[in-house]
Amino acid sequence: MPISDEDARQRVKVIRLAFCERDQAGKPEPAKDFAKRLGVEPTTWNNFEKQGRPGLDNAVRLVETFEGLTLDFLYLGDKSSLSVAMQRDLARAEKEAGSQESPTRSVRTKVRAGRAARSVRSPSNKASTISRA
Repeated sequence: MPISDEDARQRVKVIRLAFCERDQAGKPEPAKDFAKRLGVEPTTWNNFEKQGRPGLDNAVRLVETFEGLTLDFLYLGDKSSLSVAMQRDLARAEKEAGSQESPTRSVRTKVRAGRAARSVRSPSNKASTISRA
């Protein structure tokens, strides 16, 4: 089953939240500062978080920078080769990323998912709508 772009975007954000610097209050550094520290243009990092998977050279840079991170996790979401500590850090960041999602985006995503569930392709390759009973 192919991994969705939304899953890839979420993993990139989770990686940032797991490895970013934090201020005394525990607030994560802005994405642009994280990108600069990583040696990536802030607009490039923003594209990763908005569009999904980074290119191979940037993915390798992430894996080489953050010990224990794997390409399997980055591209496929496979956590099986991650250390227990890395899995714990990523799980904490996943929880934080979920709590940072804006309510508007959450509703918009759910509406799109609902539309996608109601729209199917007929054998003639024309879109048809499933009526609700």
